[in-house]
Amino acid sequence: MLVKQKQCSHDYHNKQRGNKMKIEIGKQYSIANMFKKTFVEVEYVTHPEKATIRHITGWRRGSLLVTPQDEIEVEVIQEAVDAGEDYDDIFEFCFSEYDLEDFWDGCWEEHESEDQETLDQLLEEWEELLENGEDEWFDFASWLEDQKGYCREETDWSIEGPIEVTIVEE
Repeated sequence: MLVKQKQCSHDYHNKQRGNKMKIEIGKQYSIANMFKKTFVEVEYVTHPEKATIRHITGWRRGSLLVTPQDEIEVEVIQEAVDAGEDYDDIFEFCFSEYDLEDFWDGCWEEHESEDQETLDQLLEEWEELLENGEDEWFDFASWLEDQKGYCREETDWSIEGPIEVTIVEE
């Protein structure tokens, strides 16, 4: 299947006032971060006997394919498109139909947990492994999974700030 993307026509891209993209139910859109380092991944890493750890990664660029299924989903996207560069909220991907399209160049990481003491101990152990040249794991969450009995449960995606939207045409 050949997929072509048509760039949206809101002010940020072509500077023509009043010619904004109209989001519609059932059409597929690629939604990406407008500014670098604002595409955010939150992995929930759980353990049967310990508090959940949120492994948060900020990516330079990323996008998801979204097909709005109702008016509420259309409104969420339309509001962000209409605001353009002035959109200053967190755009969360809480849609009934979406797929990860791509992401690249992880720029920052954070970790959170209700059990800060355990998290601090795990991070200290992880950093010690890295200092000793033991880097066989891709990231902290992979190490937790492989060595500490944790399991990746789910992943949430968001964009902090303005978005770029392109319609996907088959």
